[in-house]
Amino acid sequence: MTMRNRRGAHWLLESSPWAAHRASRRAARQVERWGHPAAGTTVRAVTTLLVGDAVRDGGTRVSLHLTDRDRRILVLVLSHRRGPNPADGAVLRRVARLGVGDCGSDAAGGGRRLWAVIDSSPATEPVATR
Repeated sequence: MTMRNRRGAHWLLESSPWAAHRASRRAARQVERWGHPAAGTTVRAVTTLLVGDAVRDGGTRVSLHLTDRDRRILVLVLSHRRGPNPADGAVLRRVARLGVGDCGSDAAGGGRRLWAVIDSSPATEPVATR
């Protein structure tokens, strides 16, 4: 995986029950530093769900990667588990209900990748029509 022309941050975490909470705090702080304070709550909720699901894969570690570009934030989580990964779409349905732009999951040689794209643009008010 290669990222170009965008800021990024990443963390390698022990695959443990508390990893989702730690990861979500780090992710929210990072996007606030990047100037997206309104997206912090959504980033935290999405990160909690994705990291929690990756921990349930049973790998020894989980990594969290964030990037931002054009007011969109990518949250990418890798489960670092060898062998087949569970293909339960329940977490993606929960993530989608948080109002993310897109989300998905796929399997790679080193584990499962879970991702979501969050739009951090300020909400625009509807234009009144006459």
